Amino acid sequence: MRPRNMILIATLFAMTGYPAIAAEPVPAPLPARQPGPATLDDAALFDTLATLDSALFTAAFGTCDIARVRALAADDLEFYDDRSGLAYGSGDAFVAGINCLNWTRGNDPQIARRLVPESLTVERLGNWGAMQRGRHQFYLVVPDGEDRLEGDADFIHLWRHDATGWKIARVISYGHRAVVK
Repeated sequence: MRPRNMILIATLFAMTGYPAIAAEPVPAPLPARQPGPATLDDAALFDTLATLDSALFTAAFGTCDIARVRALAADDLEFYDDRSGLAYGSGDAFVAGINCLNWTRGNDPQIARRLVPESLTVERLGNWGAMQRGRHQFYLVVPDGEDRLEGDADFIHLWRHDATGWKIARVISYGHRAVVK
């Protein structure tokens, strides 16, 4: 049957109330897409994740801003460590384990985390998010003195982007090395 005849028959059926041949419904318009990794160029994506990395670790190690750490952590965050395996299985568990909760109470010494800037790389993960890799160093904070390097480690952070923004969803911390004194 020719396409023109199909249109004529479909029109006749529609006019007579027969539902046998009906046009496909027009789909609803898609919701506005949230800016995600695919809408950021590589430099903007790198800068965004570098800023988030700094915000997360400043809150966790510098200011002990637990609310800020929790806001950046996905509810289903998983944190893997080469020394202990699965260290945290949720955003809440991650926040509860933050060391600053101990040093602010005087129970543990304060530790500072410093990113090795030239080690940071960022790679897009489709429209889901991005992977951030690098190395960071950990220092014992010495009041009224020079902080002492204690060790370093490599990391992989998977950042997920959704309608609520960027959240750290997976952490792999590995290659921990103590400083030989």
